[in-house]
Amino acid sequence: MKKGLALFIILLLTINLVSAGETFRLDFTTSPAYTVGLNEGDRVEFKLKDSLHTIILKETAQGNADIAIFTNISDNNLDLKVPIYTKINSQKFVRVDVEKDGETDLNIIYQNSNSSSASILFQLPIGPNKNLEVFPENQFKKDNMVKNLLYLFIVLIVVFGLIFFILKRKAKETLEAVENKEKETE
Repeated sequence: MKKGLALFIILLLTINLVSAGETFRLDFTTSPAYTVGLNEGDRVEFKLKDSLHTIILKETAQGNADIAIFTNISDNNLDLKVPIYTKINSQKFVRVDVEKDGETDLNIIYQNSNSSSASILFQLPIGPNKNLEVFPENQFKKDNMVKNLLYLFIVLIVVFGLIFFILKRKAKETLEAVENKEKETE
């Protein structure tokens, strides 16, 4: 009996009752964005800026998700790593700065969720536009605006003038028609 109880206790201790969740590995060298469906406890692992990072989906609810962000976990000081806990939803996304240099290295954007899973977009920020051309201020001269207003004023005068002459002509024709009727009735 004691052997059976001891065997049962050993068996219980060796069985992992906690589901650790799946690990999704993202490679931002092949794609700048990934949408991942995560269950509670799942994690996303990726290498960015020469170090390993992971994000764990802690809890979900309808309309939001709680995540834990671990940056630079490839360092040897894992005991010193404190995660950043945050909530994301349709109005709030997270900008992650893994190098602590003030530049956003990754955007974490909530897509949707239910009571046990969430769809989250992991996206590299769009870099600076190398082809951006800044035009000199003198290209946008103020006299162009004055010229355009003058053209608009002239066009309005012509349109109102045409309307005035058309209405005057109609009134004259109507007056002549009334006078002709009066002459006929006399």
